[in-house]
Amino acid sequence: QVRLYAEVANAGANELPLATVAEKCAWAPSGTTAYCAAPQGKIPARFLDHWYRGEAHTEDAWYTIDTAAAKVATLFRIDSSYAMDVENPTVDPTGKYIAFQNARDKSLWVLRIAE
Repeated sequence: QVRLYAEVANAGANELPLATVAEKCAWAPSGTTAYCAAPQGKIPARFLDHWYRGEAHTEDAWYTIDTAAAKVATLFRIDSSYAMDVENPTVDPTGKYIAFQNARDKSLWVLRIAE
């Protein structure tokens, strides 16, 4: 089972209510907000082994995480006609954009977080 934890200001580790891996997350400049892509649907057994080798892909949606409160909100879901397997996410210094790759075809994407 995949679980995600975050520690903020040495307050201990909080389990976050989102089943994803840290490699699909990026911190906002504030340091208390994270943006994570999470697989939709059930995560198969030995997922990490297969995902790291490029043998398995997910269909991800984006979430905003308030790590101090351990709260999650949906940020963006892509149309189901295009499967997005997020890897290498990063947030720009202004906190307005997330850049990432789609692991399925290595295409580059930018998602606007704020106006």
